[in-house]
Amino acid sequence: RGRYRFVFNLAVQDAHDYYVDLRLEGTRSTAIVMPAIFREVLRDLIANARKYTAPGGQIRVALHAGTAGLRCVIEDNGRGIPAGEIAPVVEFGQRGSNVADVRTYGAGCGLTKAFLVTRQLGGRFWIASEIGRGTRIRLWLPSQDAAAARMPALAE
Repeated sequence: RGRYRFVFNLAVQDAHDYYVDLRLEGTRSTAIVMPAIFREVLRDLIANARKYTAPGGQIRVALHAGTAGLRCVIEDNGRGIPAGEIAPVVEFGQRGSNVADVRTYGAGCGLTKAFLVTRQLGGRFWIASEIGRGTRIRLWLPSQDAAAARMPALAE
């Protein structure tokens, strides 16, 4: 609607643009393989970063696929999450008390979904945040080869 745009070069960022630094790297092949549901998780986390970062802000996303697994970081310089509310924001419908004025059109389940999917896939999930400085979410998923090796065999 012309209210903002995403730019990928800091030199062309205007006051209402979001600068997005996107880094993708893999050590195993030219493709990064991830579960389809994890793509939705990334979309939701990037959307959250945009919702809670004022126009003119910065969003950084990095993925690294290595032999042990997939590491991902989504970082913004937005509002941040109050320190005592970091653990509860992964519960369904919970948002930080400092974002009550933000109209999101969401159900409050983006972080919940990200946390649960990451755990279901055998991964780890971390949130670091500071009011007025932004939020950094880190995820780690074991490689699909390692995850398949841990799955119990089905009885016939």
